[in-house]
Amino acid sequence: LSFKNLSELSHIRDQLRHTESLAVMGSFASSISHEIRNPLGSIRGLLEILQADLPPEDRRRIYVERSLQEIDKLTSLTENLLDLLHVERMTLKPGVDVNEVLRQSLSQARQGFFTKSLRIDGKYGENLPPIEANPEMLSQAFLNLILNAFQETPEGGYLSISTMLLPSTISIQFHNSGSCISPEEKEKLFTPFFTTKPHGTGLGLFLAQRIVALHHGKIEVESGPEQGTTFHIELPLEKIEYGAAV
Repeated sequence: LSFKNLSELSHIRDQLRHTESLAVMGSFASSISHEIRNPLGSIRGLLEILQADLPPEDRRRIYVERSLQEIDKLTSLTENLLDLLHVERMTLKPGVDVNEVLRQSLSQARQGFFTKSLRIDGKYGENLPPIEANPEMLSQAFLNLILNAFQETPEGGYLSISTMLLPSTISIQFHNSGSCISPEEKEKLFTPFFTTKPHGTGLGLFLAQRIVALHHGKIEVESGPEQGTTFHIELPLEKIEYGAAV
């Protein structure tokens, strides 16, 4: 009698089919994104010209401004959907410095901080071992969390970002003062298209969670009226495949 275990071969074939499907979807999404963003950019430019010709007291400026906000929302939604497909196709590589990725994300996010008077504190753990990660996607997750904290922090508040080494993981915390997430909102926080912001897409936190999950990590949130809001991320020090460390 001869026995052959074909489960591993079947798994490899499924993975190949999944990869091929993502490649097709990625190519299609890139084309669609290009076709959508170009007309939106043209419409936005024309509206800005109209807005410049309207006197400050003209009520039509309100309609133009609202149209510009909706165009920005559509543009952001298109970019987020494209990011989501890129996330699903990402690969991890060894030797990534979490502190360096976090510093780059904060530096990029600071461009929007000039509109608010906030205090920003950073505490980076020393001698953190490098991890296996995708630095571009990890930076995107960090950036989404930093921008979310910035938007939720009231004028004169503060943001604090910290990293530390735990026995088997690296812990990253994003804390902001002055905001509170209700238990009802907390349950939906990482749900696609759920947002409490008037001009949000509801994909920023979902993308952050998905990126962390594909790094075999976890993300949690704590929030209260007095303590503010803190997002906790833990990333493993070792590569994990199929639920087991190797």
